[in-house]
Amino acid sequence: MKKILALILALTLTFFSLSLVSCGGTEEEGGGEDNTGGELGGTENGGDSGGEGGGEQTVATLDLIKDGVANFNIVYSASTDSEVVGAIEEWISALATFGVEAKAVLDTESAEAQDCEILIGTDLVGRSEYAVDYHDFGEKGYVIKVQGDKVVIFGGSTDATLDVMTLFIEEYLGVNIATIEVTDVSIAKDLYVEKVQDDYPITSLTVKGERIKDMFIKADTDNQYAFAAAQLLQGALYTYAGAWIPVAKSAEDAQIAKSINVNIVADAGEDGFEVALVDGVLNFNCAYYNSFSKGMTKFINDVMANTAGTLDFDDEYSYTACVSVVRYSEYGAKGNGTVDDFDAIIKTHEFANECGQRVEADKGATYYIRENLRTAYIKTDVDWGDAQFIIDDREITKDVRGHWVFKVIPDEDSYSVEIPAGYSLKKTDTNIGLTFATKVMIHIVNANKKVYIRWGANSGSDNQQEMIVVESNGDLDPNTPLIFDYDTVTSMKVYPIDDKPLLIQGGTFTTYANQQISASAYYARGLYVQRSNTRVYNVTHLIDKEPETENGSCPYTGFFYVEYANNVTFDSCVMSSHKKYKTLQPDGDYVDQGTYDTQAVRCNNITWYNCTQANPIDMFAQGYWSVMASNFSKNLTYDKCVLSRFDAHRGVHNITIKDSEIGEIINIIGSGTALIENTTLSSGDKNYFVRIREDYGATWEGDIIIKNCKMLVKNASTTAYVIRADWKEWNFGYTCYVPNLYVDGFSVEHLNGNSFAHTLNIFKTFGSSSADLRKNEVNPLVMSAEITLKNIEQTYDIIQGTVNDYLLDDVLLKEGNDE
Repeated sequence: MKKILALILALTLTFFSLSLVSCGGTEEEGGGEDNTGGELGGTENGGDSGGEGGGEQTVATLDLIKDGVANFNIVYSASTDSEVVGAIEEWISALATFGVEAKAVLDTESAEAQDCEILIGTDLVGRSEYAVDYHDFGEKGYVIKVQGDKVVIFGGSTDATLDVMTLFIEEYLGVNIATIEVTDVSIAKDLYVEKVQDDYPITSLTVKGERIKDMFIKADTDNQYAFAAAQLLQGALYTYAGAWIPVAKSAEDAQIAKSINVNIVADAGEDGFEVALVDGVLNFNCAYYNSFSKGMTKFINDVMANTAGTLDFDDEYSYTACVSVVRYSEYGAKGNGTVDDFDAIIKTHEFANECGQRVEADKGATYYIRENLRTAYIKTDVDWGDAQFIIDDREITKDVRGHWVFKVIPDEDSYSVEIPAGYSLKKTDTNIGLTFATKVMIHIVNANKKVYIRWGANSGSDNQQEMIVVESNGDLDPNTPLIFDYDTVTSMKVYPIDDKPLLIQGGTFTTYANQQISASAYYARGLYVQRSNTRVYNVTHLIDKEPETENGSCPYTGFFYVEYANNVTFDSCVMSSHKKYKTLQPDGDYVDQGTYDTQAVRCNNITWYNCTQANPIDMFAQGYWSVMASNFSKNLTYDKCVLSRFDAHRGVHNITIKDSEIGEIINIIGSGTALIENTTLSSGDKNYFVRIREDYGATWEGDIIIKNCKMLVKNASTTAYVIRADWKEWNFGYTCYVPNLYVDGFSVEHLNGNSFAHTLNIFKTFGSSSADLRKNEVNPLVMSAEITLKNIEQTYDIIQGTVNDYLLDDVLLKEGNDE
């Protein structure tokens, strides 16, 4: 192209004319100009020799231009490279400078066909009979030949095609730096000029000493991914070694003895792409069909492009390339902290989900995410490494509030079960009478009955419901027993349990908080986990740019959020407390409302291990909301955590808090065993270790076990309680229970380290009225069996004062230290 452009600039500066013969293949004595072009590496082909006796030679010629009129069209295909098309246009402009009007047409435009044509390229569908096998010339080679009334011009690559086009216009159309007039142009009909490449970097290419040129590439040509990889290999063998090898499904051609196999296989090594010999056959294997071309390209660049001389694939040969990892930059993420990268992030996970590849963030990147109505769905392992993510919600609207940034989802979708007529369940059932293909988690609902009928400012209720884990034969997992009797079941939704562990790790996420006026509208803009057997490791969440006004931001549902999942662990994650705001309720009252940075909802066996908080854990009194909440869940564990709160709202079955430090409060309602061990609570102004939430009935049906725990109270505090439980005369939708209490090792200190010299109360109050709640007709309170107290450092009373002392009538009290 550059040659042709330079040529056109010089056209008006120089002079040259050509002598011509008539069109149509006439014969003329003398043969005209010598237009072989042999000096450029081509092969000269002159006309026939003269007759007997050594008479003058005559040469058959093809007239291209006569009296300044072009007798030809330039023909090319729709797939011709744009640079070649540009060169054709420059040809036309160059000729037009001398008054010669030539036309360029597509080879499919049959109405424009002429007898005399200059055909450029080999992919001319409408002129297939004039095709050239370009593999005979190489990517640097070219050919000019006359076939009948057609002039065929071809280069083995775009650059070679441009070179040979320059050669032809200068040497054969006569448009060069010396040209001032173009009137008549003819060329010999036996013209043949070629250049054959002979400088390939790989001079010998073999498999165990056998030439690759004698083999073929075997691939599933019906599979677009394997076929595309095979074509890449085919092209590279040609580019670097001059070996053009056919791609075929099988060795149907008896002359072809061996194959090179291009295989999509389940196991292609840890990295997902490998090249190896098996029984003397060269195999290119890939486990991820969507990245087969990526692996093949890596092989070509790493091996073939860097080989000079001999390349022999022997039994010792081995090559692997990592195609098991996909990075955000591969799909356009800039990672500069200013350009919105969310579309690229979504596309990356879509690609990785297709074949199960791991996603990795680019090292040192900062990804910026603005308001978006879409979600990035995760089904594969993710390593965010040291990357930063900015979630900018400052201009977020209500339309976006339900769109999670990331959602970790299972391989199989949930589905509803058709409920048999008259179907019911009892708390004592150990089999639900239904079968499934695998072990599953089930959400059971009775929409005809309301439970968790909340008392107080945040009033409300829920359908009777819970989560259970069920074996394929219908047996209940003993760790998820039924906590309610169901007179009827209105719906059952099944959530398949993924057996393969999934790991989400690394990354620091900073939320620029929304600026909406606080209202009862929660925003979901974090990491939502709905896949069983998932571990979220070493992920940090920070909060920035929160409004300073009293009601200046809507709350979030949480960043680390798990729902409809079994066996999920948040390991070594860093969480943050949000500011709390006054929120207007439907009844016109304002209440404190804030964001729990982590929530567990309708799930089972959720663990927070070694999790910490980015801001101080005792900040509630300073205007910050506490960090954790749960609803409708079973088997929740804090292990080695330093967090501001453990808070079970609408029922939990079994909790464990051990080797931890809690900064504000431990709130529970529910059933089963609540084990709190080797844990310190900095109670702030609460002065109680465990609160059984009175707004949900202050009920715990089971055991509360406290071992070797400590509570820190304000320096001026003179009262302290192990349990706060305020029972109300209120219909909560279920029976309320006073728990069995087992305390073995408990102490109270002031925050400054001084000992607490006052009386410790085991219970704060049993009730807010003098009525005997055991006899309540709507919701009678069920008393516990026993209270066991051991190794308590302070002097203590079972209950403060004398109000409701009758409630101790049914309690079996055991006191004293172990001998």
